[in-house]
Amino acid sequence: MRAKVISVVFLSLSFMIASITGCSGKTPAISTVSKQVHKMKGSAANVGGEALRDAAWEVEQAGKAGDMARVARWVSELETQVVRLNEALQQWES
Repeated sequence: MRAKVISVVFLSLSFMIASITGCSGKTPAISTVSKQVHKMKGSAANVGGEALRDAAWEVEQAGKAGDMARVARWVSELETQVVRLNEALQQWES
């Protein structure tokens, strides 16, 4: 059961990161960024990922302010925290 939860959380967070970073080569709309990081913040909070939740909050606030430069500065931190949370969840599983 834990493995399934971990897999779903990681895939979901990975999809959200892809939506935020505009993996299609386009810059995502600010509304897309705000919606995705809001979801990410909730997902992280549900599994104890406080650092990811905090980084997502920063991006969400920047998005609400329309500050794409600030969003861009926080995206690498989001990516780092997704990896760290996945590693922590993998350790929890074992």
